[in-house]
Amino acid sequence: MIRLWVILLAFIVVDILLFSQVNEHLLLVTSVPQYIFSGIVSFIIIRKNFSFCLKLGATRRAYLSTMTCVFALFAIVMSLINIVIMSISIKVISSLNLMNVQVYYVSDFIFHDPTLAIHFLTDAVFIFFITASACLLGSIVYKFGQVGGMITGAVLILLFTIPVTKEPVIDFIKAFRAGRYCLHLEQWLS
Repeated sequence: MIRLWVILLAFIVVDILLFSQVNEHLLLVTSVPQYIFSGIVSFIIIRKNFSFCLKLGATRRAYLSTMTCVFALFAIVMSLINIVIMSISIKVISSLNLMNVQVYYVSDFIFHDPTLAIHFLTDAVFIFFITASACLLGSIVYKFGQVGGMITGAVLILLFTIPVTKEPVIDFIKAFRAGRYCLHLEQWLS
């Protein structure tokens, strides 16, 4: 985690220094590398520790509930660090009066005029969802091997890329978000 933030901070500092001298525009969003890192870390944790903990006598339920708590704490810490770093970056950019550097949170693309609490919660929820999804994929790879993991990944990619399946999946997600989950599920299954 320290390496990620050192590398990310170095890129932010270099970008701010570079774009303070150039008339080009820079859009700075630090959440995306953080999301990718979270997924990779979760997958590696499951792959390395799952079999070892099971050999020591941990039940799957105990292991998964413990990992849920670990991933929730991980999401909170990563989101908090991102808020602090982005706040400092915004202060530095405004003090240097750099009009060509724009800093955005992911929640800026979702909500209209979000607060710091909304930024924190949005990042924490996305990180938790990504770590939980990578945990699920890691447990599928553990159970069915690398071929099972690749097949699962291919099916997920196909669900979101083929137009025939993409629209029902997006409609299902929108209906779930709007609270029409049960009604839409009955219509979808019939």
